[in-house]
Amino acid sequence: DVVERLLREHELDGQPVSTEDVCKNIVVKITAERKCAVVDLLPPGERGRVTHFISHPWRNYFYLTVDAAVEACREWEQRTGKTAYIWMDVFAVNQHKMTAQAYTQAEIDTMLRRAVECSESMYA
Repeated sequence: DVVERLLREHELDGQPVSTEDVCKNIVVKITAERKCAVVDLLPPGERGRVTHFISHPWRNYFYLTVDAAVEACREWEQRTGKTAYIWMDVFAVNQHKMTAQAYTQAEIDTMLRRAVECSESMYA
C-alpha cells in the first residue's frame, strides 16, 4: 500500500523513471528534514516484520519493480492470510547516509543479512 501510494502521489505509474531517479528526486526530498529512511516516516501501523526481500536493478523502471512486488505480495497474502511487508533498499536504507558514504561495508552487509534472514520470500 505504501509503495503504491508513492506511485500515485508522484504520478509515477507507467512512467519511464528509474529507481535511481526516484531515490534522488523523491526519496531524498521527502526524507530531507529528518535525514532518515522512508520507513522511518511511516506510522507503526504501516510497518511490520519483513516478509519479502526485493532485489532489483536501480536503472530499471521503478513502476515495473513495484508492480511485480505488489503482485507477488498480494498472491502471498491471499495464500497465507498474512500481511506482506516488503524490504526495498530505496525505502529501508537511509539514503542520506548512503550518499554521504556514512555506512561502513559491515553495516550494509548486516542490514542486508538481517532483511534476508527474516524474509519469508525473496524476489530478484
